[in-house]
Amino acid sequence: MAKKAKKARKKRAAAQKPGNGANLGFEATLCTAADKMRGHMDPGEYKHVVLGLIFLKYISDAFEEVHARLAAEDYADPEDRDEYMAENVFWVPKEARWPRLQDNAKQPTIGKLLDAARRRPIAMLARKTVPLPEEDKVGRSSWTYEAVTGKNLGRCYRDGLNRLQGDPKRRAKLEQLGRERALFHLLAVSTGLRRKELASLTIGRLHLDAVPTPFLELHAADAKNAKAANLPLRADVVAEVKRHLADRQSGLDSPPLDAKLFTRPPAIRIFDADLQAAGIPKYDQRGRVVDIHALRHTFGTHLSAAGVHPRTAMAAMRHSRIELTMNLYTDPVLLDVAGAVEALPSFDGQSEAAAAAAGA
Repeated sequence: MAKKAKKARKKRAAAQKPGNGANLGFEATLCTAADKMRGHMDPGEYKHVVLGLIFLKYISDAFEEVHARLAAEDYADPEDRDEYMAENVFWVPKEARWPRLQDNAKQPTIGKLLDAARRRPIAMLARKTVPLPEEDKVGRSSWTYEAVTGKNLGRCYRDGLNRLQGDPKRRAKLEQLGRERALFHLLAVSTGLRRKELASLTIGRLHLDAVPTPFLELHAADAKNAKAANLPLRADVVAEVKRHLADRQSGLDSPPLDAKLFTRPPAIRIFDADLQAAGIPKYDQRGRVVDIHALRHTFGTHLSAAGVHPRTAMAAMRHSRIELTMNLYTDPVLLDVAGAVEALPSFDGQSEAAAAAAGA
């Protein structure tokens, strides 16, 4: 009996001894977090993103602990890099700190762009005059109109409406122009169509009442890859397209089926002005330019963030290679990696023990 008990103790000790195959206790949670990011893709395909963020979360926790302590001290500088080096803690720049990544993970940027595009034509009427800098003065010109920005859009729009109180026809025309620009941006971000492809659409290619799914036709001659495609439309997009078509009607006559969907497709300067009115920088934090084609990138990223299978996303983007969809047209920074990593358990055994003791 003693020999059997001794053998059992050795077996239990061997089982508890950590090794290369030890279970750390969060493997299943890590897989769940991975699935949350990429739907049904094998986690091995994007482990570089997940593991990098886990490491960032780990060093950010240590950094935030020291930062909070330094901020509470009278003569300490929480932004002094040397303070962290002295305690063997990684210094984390402001733009890479975890709270900032969480705050910027799901900003309603597209909603702000669409709202600015709708309101800017009217807001343009109420811009104030501002003096020109000396280096920009030409001849007797000494002033210009202020730009419509995220800060003054509301005020300019309200003042513009006041100026249009006695001119309902002009107001209706400007409102229609704003809705057309917003619809252009909305279709770009919800279908992944490029600017020239959107500009080629005619009313006859819209199948807004199709069952089970409304769609639009893209002819091969107008597609960049020279392949025809039927692109499904969301219900909210269909509603906006129908409103746009109602705007296009003149009296009892409807526009012909071969008429272009957009009478004035927004040029890049219009898109840039809408960006400015929405308060969206022209360049992001990594120096990438935000242009109309960036909405196609946003479409691809939203597909991944929604858990769409990569093969389906590839078809939606009309790509020939899945690497192009997942690497170039998907931004891992904008995926819900914060929520995925937050689902992991604490790596600090002492913290877990303290929490258990507090619960007891």
